Amino acid sequence: MLVPIIKQLALAYPDWRITMLSRKQTASLFNDMPDNVHFVGADLKGRHKGIQGLNLLLQDIQYQSFDIVADMHSVLRSKWLCWRMRVIGKRVATLCKGRWQKWLLTHTAYNKPLLPTAQRYLHVFQQLGFSLSLSSAILEQPLRKGYGI
Repeated sequence: MLVPIIKQLALAYPDWRITMLSRKQTASLFNDMPDNVHFVGADLKGRHKGIQGLNLLLQDIQYQSFDIVADMHSVLRSKWLCWRMRVIGKRVATLCKGRWQKWLLTHTAYNKPLLPTAQRYLHVFQQLGFSLSLSSAILEQPLRKGYGI
């Protein structure tokens, strides 16, 4: 669900250089991106494993050159990377997965509708000052072979 939003961001802000950091196995998802999107694959089972590996990853991506960071995963590894970015004064926005609301929904009589994941992704970019909207045409792109349900 993130791929079309990154593409929309790249098209809306062509002067920005966007670096997408993810597991190296997901690189093919970003093949059809505009020229201002650059993919960096992390080797989380090898070179970038553990805290020392994450510190190597920061060096590999030359993290001090980034202006802002959008954490679209919000797990322990990405929280460590974001913390390191904040320490040197970078603006960081993090995805709110709504874990508490999801727990309430399944364990109590809580019945408020949950925010869709795509909308949560957009909210991260909006926190950073980007103006994007949920476009049904972009979000209805067909899944690539091998990435379906």
